[in-house]
Amino acid sequence: MTVSFGPSGTIGRRALLRLLVLALGGAAAAAAMSYAADDRDTDKVGIDRRLAAALVRAGFTGRIESRLEARLGRPIDPARADLGRLLFFDKILGLHEDNSCAGCHSPAFGFGDSQRMAIGVDNNGVVGPNRRGPRNQRRSPLVANTIFYPALMWTPRFVALSGDPFDPSLGFKFPPPENLLTGVPTLLSAQGSLPSTELVEMAGFTGITANPGPFGARHFQFDNGLGQTLPAPDETGFHNFPIQAMVDARLNAIPAYLEKFGAVFNGGVPLSPGGITIHMRRLAIAEFQTTLTAADAPLDRFARGETRAMTSGQKRGALLFFEKARCVTCHAVAGPSNEMFSDFRPHRIGGPQVAPVFGVGTARVRLGDERPPGRPFCRSVRRDPGGRNRSEAPQAHQTFGG
Repeated sequence: MTVSFGPSGTIGRRALLRLLVLALGGAAAAAAMSYAADDRDTDKVGIDRRLAAALVRAGFTGRIESRLEARLGRPIDPARADLGRLLFFDKILGLHEDNSCAGCHSPAFGFGDSQRMAIGVDNNGVVGPNRRGPRNQRRSPLVANTIFYPALMWTPRFVALSGDPFDPSLGFKFPPPENLLTGVPTLLSAQGSLPSTELVEMAGFTGITANPGPFGARHFQFDNGLGQTLPAPDETGFHNFPIQAMVDARLNAIPAYLEKFGAVFNGGVPLSPGGITIHMRRLAIAEFQTTLTAADAPLDRFARGETRAMTSGQKRGALLFFEKARCVTCHAVAGPSNEMFSDFRPHRIGGPQVAPVFGVGTARVRLGDERPPGRPFCRSVRRDPGGRNRSEAPQAHQTFGG
Protein backbone atom coordinates (compact mmCIF):
# COMPACT_ATOMS: atom_id res chain seq x y z
CA MET A 1 0.00 0.00 0.00
CA THR A 2 1.36 3.42 -0.98
CA VAL A 3 1.00 6.34 1.40
CA SER A 4 0.92 9.93 0.10
CA PHE A 5 2.26 12.66 2.32
CA GLY A 6 1.24 16.31 2.43
CA PRO A 7 3.58 19.24 1.83
CA SER A 8 4.87 19.03 5.38
CA GLY A 9 5.67 15.35 5.07
CA THR A 10 2.95 14.24 7.49
CA ILE A 11 -0.14 12.18 6.83
CA GLY A 12 -3.39 14.09 7.21
CA ARG A 13 -5.60 13.11 10.13
CA ARG A 14 -8.52 11.99 8.01
CA ALA A 15 -6.26 10.02 5.65
CA LEU A 16 -4.62 8.29 8.59
CA LEU A 17 -7.97 7.29 10.04
CA ARG A 18 -9.06 5.87 6.70
CA LEU A 19 -5.89 3.81 6.63
CA LEU A 20 -6.64 2.53 10.12
CA VAL A 21 -10.09 1.40 9.03
CA LEU A 22 -8.69 -0.38 6.00
CA ALA A 23 -5.79 -1.91 7.86
CA LEU A 24 -7.53 -2.95 11.04
CA GLY A 25 -11.06 -3.41 9.78
CA GLY A 26 -12.25 -3.72 13.35
CA ALA A 27 -14.73 -2.05 15.62
CA ALA A 28 -11.99 -0.14 17.41
CA ALA A 29 -10.90 1.58 14.20
CA ALA A 30 -14.47 2.39 13.26
CA ALA A 31 -14.98 3.85 16.72
CA ALA A 32 -11.85 5.96 16.27
CA MET A 33 -13.24 7.36 13.02
CA SER A 34 -16.59 8.09 14.65
CA TYR A 35 -14.91 9.81 17.60
CA ALA A 36 -12.85 12.04 15.32
CA ALA A 37 -15.94 13.02 13.32
CA ASP A 38 -17.84 13.77 16.51
CA ASP A 39 -14.89 15.84 17.73
CA ARG A 40 -14.91 17.93 14.57
CA ASP A 41 -18.68 18.33 14.67
CA THR A 42 -18.56 19.35 18.31
CA ASP A 43 -15.97 21.99 17.45
CA LYS A 44 -18.19 23.31 14.65
CA VAL A 45 -21.19 23.39 16.93
CA GLY A 46 -19.14 25.25 19.51
CA ILE A 47 -18.05 27.86 16.98
CA ASP A 48 -21.61 28.25 15.73
CA ARG A 49 -22.96 28.79 19.22
CA ARG A 50 -20.21 31.22 20.10
CA LEU A 51 -20.68 33.25 16.91
CA ALA A 52 -24.46 33.27 17.26
CA ALA A 53 -24.09 34.59 20.80
CA ALA A 54 -21.61 37.25 19.65
CA LEU A 55 -24.04 38.45 16.98
CA VAL A 56 -26.85 38.71 19.50
CA ARG A 57 -24.66 40.73 21.85
CA ALA A 58 -23.67 43.06 19.01
CA GLY A 59 -27.29 43.54 17.92
CA PHE A 60 -26.87 41.93 14.51
CA THR A 61 -29.98 40.16 13.17
CA GLY A 62 -29.22 39.64 9.47
CA ARG A 63 -32.71 40.90 8.63
CA ILE A 64 -32.07 44.54 7.73
CA GLU A 65 -32.69 44.05 3.99
CA SER A 66 -36.02 42.32 4.57
CA ARG A 67 -37.16 45.30 6.66
CA LEU A 68 -36.51 47.88 3.95
CA GLU A 69 -40.08 48.38 2.77
CA ALA A 70 -41.37 48.44 6.34
CA ARG A 71 -38.91 51.24 7.07
CA LEU A 72 -40.02 53.08 3.93
CA GLY A 73 -43.65 52.55 4.89
CA ARG A 74 -44.49 51.39 1.36
CA PRO A 75 -43.29 49.08 -1.43
CA ILE A 76 -40.59 50.31 -3.77
CA ASP A 77 -42.15 51.99 -6.81
CA PRO A 78 -40.68 50.31 -9.94
CA ALA A 79 -41.70 53.15 -12.28
CA ARG A 80 -40.18 55.79 -10.04
CA ALA A 81 -37.02 53.71 -9.64
CA ASP A 82 -36.72 53.33 -13.42
CA LEU A 83 -37.02 57.09 -13.87
CA GLY A 84 -34.33 57.53 -11.24
CA ARG A 85 -32.15 55.06 -13.11
CA LEU A 86 -32.41 57.16 -16.28
CA LEU A 87 -31.43 60.29 -14.36
CA PHE A 88 -28.57 58.50 -12.60
CA PHE A 89 -26.95 57.64 -15.93
CA ASP A 90 -27.80 60.89 -17.76
CA LYS A 91 -25.24 63.69 -18.11
CA ILE A 92 -28.09 66.18 -18.36
CA LEU A 93 -27.90 66.70 -14.59
CA GLY A 94 -24.46 68.30 -14.97
CA LEU A 95 -24.02 71.75 -16.48
CA HIS A 96 -20.55 70.75 -17.68
CA GLU A 97 -22.30 68.03 -19.74
CA ASP A 98 -19.58 65.40 -19.36
CA ASN A 99 -20.37 63.50 -16.16
CA SER A 100 -23.31 61.68 -14.62
CA CYS A 101 -23.85 60.08 -11.24
CA ALA A 102 -22.70 56.80 -12.77
CA GLY A 103 -19.40 58.34 -13.83
CA CYS A 104 -18.18 58.10 -10.24
CA HIS A 105 -20.62 55.43 -9.00
CA SER A 106 -20.27 52.74 -11.64
CA PRO A 107 -22.33 49.53 -11.63
CA ALA A 108 -19.20 47.70 -12.80
CA PHE A 109 -17.61 48.60 -9.46
CA GLY A 110 -20.49 47.89 -7.12
CA PHE A 111 -21.83 51.41 -7.75
CA GLY A 112 -18.57 52.75 -6.38
CA ASP A 113 -15.71 54.48 -8.15
CA SER A 114 -13.28 52.90 -10.58
CA GLN A 115 -10.69 55.36 -9.27
CA ARG A 116 -9.01 55.71 -5.90
CA MET A 117 -9.40 59.46 -6.30
CA ALA A 118 -12.45 60.64 -8.22
CA ILE A 119 -12.34 62.12 -11.71
CA GLY A 120 -15.44 64.25 -12.21
CA VAL A 121 -15.71 67.02 -14.81
CA ASP A 122 -13.29 67.17 -17.74
CA ASN A 123 -13.06 63.38 -17.90
CA ASN A 124 -12.34 61.46 -21.11
CA GLY A 125 -15.77 59.84 -21.32
CA VAL A 126 -14.54 56.48 -20.03
CA VAL A 127 -15.72 54.77 -16.84
CA GLY A 128 -13.26 52.19 -15.59
CA PRO A 129 -9.50 51.74 -15.18
CA ASN A 130 -8.81 53.86 -18.29
CA ARG A 131 -10.73 56.88 -17.04
CA ARG A 132 -8.58 60.00 -17.37
CA GLY A 133 -8.94 63.60 -16.28
CA PRO A 134 -8.22 65.90 -13.34
CA ARG A 135 -8.67 64.29 -9.95
CA ASN A 136 -10.87 66.33 -7.68
CA GLN A 137 -9.44 65.64 -4.20
CA ARG A 138 -12.41 63.43 -3.33
CA ARG A 139 -13.15 59.75 -3.13
CA SER A 140 -16.56 58.50 -4.19
CA PRO A 141 -18.25 56.13 -1.72
CA LEU A 142 -20.30 53.10 -2.65
CA VAL A 143 -23.97 53.83 -3.31
CA ALA A 144 -25.21 50.36 -2.32
CA ASN A 145 -27.14 50.32 0.97
CA THR A 146 -26.92 54.09 1.47
CA ILE A 147 -30.67 54.22 2.10
CA PHE A 148 -29.79 52.85 5.56
CA TYR A 149 -27.09 55.44 6.32
CA PRO A 150 -27.96 58.02 9.02
CA ALA A 151 -25.05 60.18 7.81
CA LEU A 152 -23.55 60.58 4.35
CA MET A 153 -20.15 61.70 3.04
CA TRP A 154 -16.84 60.90 4.67
CA THR A 155 -16.74 63.90 6.99
CA PRO A 156 -19.81 63.14 7.53
CA ARG A 157 -21.65 66.35 6.74
CA PHE A 158 -25.11 65.22 5.56
CA VAL A 159 -27.00 64.04 8.62
CA ALA A 160 -30.46 62.84 9.64
CA LEU A 161 -31.01 64.88 12.79
CA SER A 162 -33.33 62.22 14.20
CA GLY A 163 -30.56 59.64 13.86
CA ASP A 164 -32.84 57.64 11.56
CA PRO A 165 -32.45 58.13 7.78
CA PHE A 166 -36.13 57.17 7.33
CA ASP A 167 -37.39 59.74 9.86
CA PRO A 168 -37.77 63.29 8.46
CA SER A 169 -39.37 64.72 11.59
CA LEU A 170 -36.35 66.86 12.54
CA GLY A 171 -35.18 67.45 8.99
CA PHE A 172 -31.86 66.68 7.35
CA LYS A 173 -28.79 68.81 7.98
CA PHE A 174 -26.50 69.94 5.15
CA PRO A 175 -23.78 72.56 4.75
CA PRO A 176 -24.80 76.01 3.45
CA PRO A 177 -26.72 77.04 1.51
CA GLU A 178 -29.08 74.06 1.88
CA ASN A 179 -28.65 74.00 5.69
CA LEU A 180 -31.82 72.21 6.85
CA LEU A 181 -33.92 70.31 4.32
CA THR A 182 -37.48 69.32 5.17
CA GLY A 183 -40.39 67.96 3.18
CA VAL A 184 -38.49 64.93 1.86
CA PRO A 185 -38.99 61.43 3.28
CA THR A 186 -35.42 60.15 3.66
CA LEU A 187 -31.87 61.42 3.98
CA LEU A 188 -31.03 59.75 0.67
CA SER A 189 -33.77 61.66 -1.14
CA ALA A 190 -32.63 64.91 0.46
CA GLN A 191 -29.13 64.31 -0.89
CA GLY A 192 -30.28 63.24 -4.36
CA SER A 193 -30.01 66.62 -6.07
CA LEU A 194 -26.76 67.88 -4.54
CA PRO A 195 -24.18 66.36 -6.95
CA SER A 196 -25.53 68.64 -9.69
CA THR A 197 -24.40 71.66 -7.67
CA GLU A 198 -20.85 70.42 -7.09
CA LEU A 199 -18.48 72.16 -9.49
CA VAL A 200 -15.82 69.43 -9.39
CA GLU A 201 -18.36 66.66 -9.84
CA MET A 202 -20.91 67.77 -12.44
CA ALA A 203 -21.38 71.55 -12.74
CA GLY A 204 -17.88 72.53 -13.88
CA PHE A 205 -16.15 75.89 -13.54
CA THR A 206 -17.13 77.59 -16.79
CA GLY A 207 -18.03 81.17 -15.92
CA ILE A 208 -16.48 81.07 -12.45
CA THR A 209 -14.24 84.01 -13.36
CA ALA A 210 -17.24 86.26 -13.93
CA ASN A 211 -19.40 84.75 -11.18
CA PRO A 212 -17.04 83.51 -8.45
CA GLY A 213 -19.53 83.40 -5.60
CA PRO A 214 -17.80 81.73 -2.62
CA PHE A 215 -14.81 80.71 -4.76
CA GLY A 216 -11.57 82.67 -4.90
CA ALA A 217 -9.24 83.66 -7.70
CA ARG A 218 -7.30 80.40 -7.44
CA HIS A 219 -10.30 78.62 -8.98
CA PHE A 220 -10.26 80.76 -12.12
CA GLN A 221 -7.64 78.45 -13.66
CA PHE A 222 -10.35 75.78 -14.05
CA ASP A 223 -12.61 78.02 -16.18
CA ASN A 224 -12.12 76.25 -19.52
CA GLY A 225 -15.21 77.49 -21.37
CA LEU A 226 -16.73 74.02 -21.82
CA GLY A 227 -20.33 73.11 -21.11
CA GLN A 228 -22.94 75.52 -19.84
CA THR A 229 -21.92 78.71 -18.06
CA LEU A 230 -22.46 78.86 -14.32
CA PRO A 231 -25.23 81.21 -13.21
CA ALA A 232 -24.57 84.12 -10.90
CA PRO A 233 -24.88 83.37 -7.18
CA ASP A 234 -28.19 84.24 -5.53
CA GLU A 235 -28.78 86.10 -2.27
CA THR A 236 -27.21 83.23 -0.30
CA GLY A 237 -23.88 83.95 -2.00
CA PHE A 238 -23.78 80.44 -3.50
CA HIS A 239 -24.45 79.02 -6.96
CA ASN A 240 -26.40 76.01 -5.68
CA PHE A 241 -30.02 77.08 -6.07
CA PRO A 242 -29.49 78.84 -9.44
CA ILE A 243 -27.74 75.69 -10.70
CA GLN A 244 -30.72 73.58 -9.59
CA ALA A 245 -33.06 75.88 -11.50
CA MET A 246 -30.94 75.45 -14.63
CA VAL A 247 -30.95 71.66 -14.29
CA ASP A 248 -34.74 71.69 -13.93
CA ALA A 249 -34.96 73.86 -17.07
CA ARG A 250 -32.79 71.40 -19.00
CA LEU A 251 -35.08 68.52 -18.07
CA ASN A 252 -38.24 70.51 -18.79
CA ALA A 253 -37.00 71.16 -22.33
CA ILE A 254 -37.08 67.45 -23.19
CA PRO A 255 -40.54 66.05 -24.11
CA ALA A 256 -39.54 62.49 -23.25
CA TYR A 257 -38.73 63.50 -19.69
CA LEU A 258 -41.99 65.46 -19.39
CA GLU A 259 -43.77 62.26 -20.35
CA LYS A 260 -41.80 60.03 -17.99
CA PHE A 261 -42.08 62.38 -15.00
CA GLY A 262 -45.81 62.69 -15.73
CA ALA A 263 -46.16 58.91 -15.76
CA VAL A 264 -44.72 58.75 -12.25
CA PHE A 265 -45.86 61.98 -10.60
CA ASN A 266 -48.93 63.10 -12.55
CA GLY A 267 -51.15 60.06 -12.88
CA GLY A 268 -49.76 59.10 -16.26
CA VAL A 269 -50.42 62.50 -17.84
CA PRO A 270 -47.33 64.17 -19.39
CA LEU A 271 -46.24 67.28 -17.54
CA SER A 272 -46.31 70.69 -19.14
CA PRO A 273 -42.97 72.46 -19.58
CA GLY A 274 -41.91 73.73 -16.18
CA GLY A 275 -43.67 70.88 -14.39
CA ILE A 276 -40.53 68.93 -13.49
CA THR A 277 -39.23 70.03 -10.09
CA ILE A 278 -36.20 69.41 -7.94
CA HIS A 279 -38.42 67.53 -5.48
CA MET A 280 -39.38 65.03 -8.18
CA ARG A 281 -35.73 64.58 -9.14
CA ARG A 282 -34.78 63.87 -5.55
CA LEU A 283 -37.50 61.27 -5.10
CA ALA A 284 -36.76 59.50 -8.38
CA ILE A 285 -32.99 59.26 -7.93
CA ALA A 286 -33.37 58.10 -4.33
CA GLU A 287 -35.88 55.43 -5.39
CA PHE A 288 -33.37 53.99 -7.83
CA GLN A 289 -30.59 54.09 -5.24
CA THR A 290 -32.90 52.37 -2.77
CA THR A 291 -33.09 49.39 -5.12
CA LEU A 292 -29.30 49.07 -4.75
CA THR A 293 -29.67 47.28 -1.45
CA ALA A 294 -27.31 44.35 -0.94
CA ALA A 295 -27.48 43.15 2.65
CA ASP A 296 -27.88 39.39 2.41
CA ALA A 297 -24.32 38.21 2.94
CA PRO A 298 -23.39 34.80 4.38
CA LEU A 299 -23.18 36.44 7.81
CA ASP A 300 -26.77 37.66 7.47
CA ARG A 301 -27.91 34.17 6.56
CA PHE A 302 -25.96 32.68 9.45
CA ALA A 303 -27.61 35.13 11.85
CA ARG A 304 -30.99 33.94 10.56
CA GLY A 305 -30.11 30.35 11.42
CA GLU A 306 -28.38 29.04 8.28
CA THR A 307 -25.27 27.74 10.01
CA ARG A 308 -23.87 26.32 6.77
CA ALA A 309 -23.95 29.70 5.03
CA MET A 310 -20.39 30.45 6.21
CA THR A 311 -17.19 28.46 6.00
CA SER A 312 -15.27 27.57 9.13
CA GLY A 313 -12.65 30.19 8.27
CA GLN A 314 -15.30 32.86 7.80
CA LYS A 315 -16.83 32.02 11.16
CA ARG A 316 -13.48 32.28 12.91
CA GLY A 317 -12.84 35.60 11.19
CA ALA A 318 -16.25 36.84 12.30
CA LEU A 319 -15.48 35.83 15.87
CA LEU A 320 -12.32 37.92 15.75
CA PHE A 321 -14.28 40.83 14.31
CA PHE A 322 -17.00 40.73 16.96
CA GLU A 323 -14.88 39.62 19.93
CA LYS A 324 -11.12 39.77 20.41
CA ALA A 325 -10.21 42.25 17.64
CA ARG A 326 -13.15 44.49 18.62
CA CYS A 327 -13.61 45.73 15.05
CA VAL A 328 -17.32 46.11 15.79
CA THR A 329 -16.51 48.94 18.20
CA CYS A 330 -16.22 51.34 15.25
CA HIS A 331 -17.72 49.17 12.52
CA ALA A 332 -20.93 49.00 14.50
CA VAL A 333 -24.11 47.15 13.61
CA ALA A 334 -26.61 47.98 16.37
CA GLY A 335 -29.20 50.73 16.58
CA PRO A 336 -28.69 53.69 14.19
CA SER A 337 -25.91 51.77 12.42
CA ASN A 338 -28.62 49.65 10.77
CA GLU A 339 -26.26 46.66 10.49
CA MET A 340 -24.09 48.62 8.04
CA PHE A 341 -20.83 48.06 9.98
CA SER A 342 -20.19 51.72 10.72
CA ASP A 343 -20.97 53.98 13.65
CA PHE A 344 -21.13 56.89 11.16
CA ARG A 345 -18.99 59.05 13.42
CA PRO A 346 -15.69 60.74 12.57
CA HIS A 347 -12.58 59.01 13.91
CA ARG A 348 -8.95 60.06 13.95
CA ILE A 349 -7.31 56.89 12.66
CA GLY A 350 -3.81 58.36 12.36
CA GLY A 351 -3.48 57.99 8.60
CA PRO A 352 -3.23 61.36 6.84
CA GLN A 353 -5.50 62.06 3.91
CA VAL A 354 -3.90 61.87 0.51
CA ALA A 355 -5.10 64.00 -2.38
CA PRO A 356 -3.72 65.65 -5.54
CA VAL A 357 -2.12 69.05 -5.16
CA PHE A 358 -4.57 71.83 -6.02
CA GLY A 359 -4.17 73.26 -9.51
CA VAL A 360 -4.24 72.53 -13.24
CA GLY A 361 -1.61 70.06 -14.41
CA THR A 362 -0.38 69.04 -10.96
CA ALA A 363 0.09 65.35 -10.31
CA ARG A 364 1.84 65.27 -6.94
CA VAL A 365 -0.03 64.40 -3.78
CA ARG A 366 -0.29 66.22 -0.51
CA LEU A 367 -0.70 64.84 2.97
CA GLY A 368 -3.33 66.19 5.29
CA ASP A 369 -6.57 68.01 4.70
CA GLU A 370 -7.76 70.46 7.32
CA ARG A 371 -11.51 70.94 7.41
CA PRO A 372 -12.07 73.53 8.69
CA PRO A 373 -8.73 75.15 7.77
CA GLY A 374 -6.29 76.00 10.52
CA ARG A 375 -7.04 72.90 12.58
CA PRO A 376 -4.24 70.38 11.92
CA PHE A 377 -5.75 67.82 14.29
CA CYS A 378 -8.59 67.38 11.76
CA ARG A 379 -6.24 66.07 9.09
CA SER A 380 -6.90 62.39 9.71
CA VAL A 381 -10.50 62.63 10.94
CA ARG A 382 -12.97 60.67 8.83
CA ARG A 383 -15.84 58.31 9.49
CA ASP A 384 -15.07 54.64 9.10
CA PRO A 385 -16.33 53.06 5.89
CA GLY A 386 -19.19 50.61 6.16
CA GLY A 387 -18.11 47.00 6.19
CA ARG A 388 -20.57 45.77 3.57
CA ASN A 389 -19.53 45.13 -0.04
CA ARG A 390 -15.96 46.22 0.66
CA SER A 391 -14.58 43.86 -1.98
CA GLU A 392 -16.05 46.26 -4.56
CA ALA A 393 -14.27 49.31 -3.15
CA PRO A 394 -10.83 50.38 -4.45
CA GLN A 395 -9.68 51.37 -0.97
CA ALA A 396 -10.43 50.02 2.49
CA HIS A 397 -9.94 52.51 5.31
CA GLN A 398 -10.69 56.04 4.21
CA THR A 399 -7.51 58.10 4.05
CA PHE A 400 -8.48 60.22 1.08
CA GLY A 401 -10.21 63.58 1.08
CA GLY A 402 -13.90 63.82 0.29
